[in-house]
Amino acid sequence: MAVTITSVSANGPFAVSSQCGASLAAAGTCSIAVTFTPTAVGQQSGSLIVSDDAVGSPQNIALSGSAVAALSLAPQAGHSTSATVENGGAATYALLLTAGPGVSGTSSMTCSGAPANATCNMTPSSLALSAGGNGNFSVT
Repeated sequence: MAVTITSVSANGPFAVSSQCGASLAAAGTCSIAVTFTPTAVGQQSGSLIVSDDAVGSPQNIALSGSAVAALSLAPQAGHSTSATVENGGAATYALLLTAGPGVSGTSSMTCSGAPANATCNMTPSSLALSAGGNGNFSVT
């Protein structure tokens, strides 16, 4: 006996694309693709919901995903991200850029938002990072 499918949906940070159509033959199969689009770093959950005319409808399937940061920025060990600077003085910040799992490539960095008559320099201006790797740079 065929099953009539009235809707296929997902909630939470998940979206679906269904190839099922409105009816599924007995012992038939169809494809449902689920996409995870996290809204924040960390563990997230949702559900896949298939509404149909079968007993126990709707069918709910628990979904979960874990989002990791693509890049993170922190001060190098023993350094700070704040400084008191007198007129005409300079501050240097020693920073660490870390690539998340599965993220690799070259990151180019620039300065913006410096006060009027101020300069900002980044050394180096780009870092080649491997997945999970990190690199040091400074901002003056």
